[in-house]
Amino acid sequence: FFFFNDTATTEIYTEQIVGSVRCVQETDATQYKFHDLLSLDDWALEMIPRPAKAVVFLYPITEVQEQFRDKEEEELVANPQQVSDKVFFMRQYAQNACGTIGVIHALGNIFSEQQTLFQQDSFLRNFVENNKGKTPEEIGKLLKKDKKLEEAHKEAVDKGETEVEDDVNTHFICLVQQDGNIYELDGTKKVPVNHGPTTPETFLEDCTRVIRQFMERDPNEIRFTTLV
Repeated sequence: FFFFNDTATTEIYTEQIVGSVRCVQETDATQYKFHDLLSLDDWALEMIPRPAKAVVFLYPITEVQEQFRDKEEEELVANPQQVSDKVFFMRQYAQNACGTIGVIHALGNIFSEQQTLFQQDSFLRNFVENNKGKTPEEIGKLLKKDKKLEEAHKEAVDKGETEVEDDVNTHFICLVQQDGNIYELDGTKKVPVNHGPTTPETFLEDCTRVIRQFMERDPNEIRFTTLV
C-alpha cells in the first residue's frame, strides 16, 4: 500500500508489502516471493531460500535517524560514491509511498538480470523499460502522475484488511545487489548509497550488516521489520 500502520506487527507489515506487490502485480510469483526475516541471527537466515535477490527493510523515523541521514547526505555530496549504471533508482514524490517504491526498486533491479520477470505489456515492464536513461527525479514524477498505478493502489487498499492511516512515522527502504555491491535505495534520498562489496552467495548476510547499523543507532527502538 501507499499507507502504512506503524503500530502493526511483522505480519501486518508483510500484508502491506504484499499489497504493494498486488498494486503492481506483474511478476511471476512462482519465481520470487517475499519472506519474513524473523531475526538477524544465523537460525533465521538459514530459513530464507537462496539466492536472496533484494531486501525491503522498515525502520522508525526518529531524531537520531534523521540526524544521521543529514550527515550522510552532506558526506555524499562532498565525496560522491561510485554507483553502477545498472542500478534502477527513483525518487519518491507521492506521500507515504515508500513501501510501493521499495517493491518497485526490488523488482526493477531484479529485472536487469531476469528479463522474463514481468509479463509482456505489463505496467512494471513498460515503466522500467520506458524510463531507461531518465533521471531518478524524472522517474519519480512520472510514477506519481501514473493513473494506472493509482487505480491499482486503490484496488489493493480495498482488498487489504489493515486500517489505512495518514500519520506515518516509519519508512521502507530497499537493499539490492548490482555489479558486486550492496545499494541502499531510498526514494527520499537524492542518490543510492553504496554499502560495499557483496556476492550472490553472501548478499543476505551482508545486508544484515547494513540493517544492524540502523538498529544500533536506535538501540531502544523495536519497530524494525525485514522482508527478503
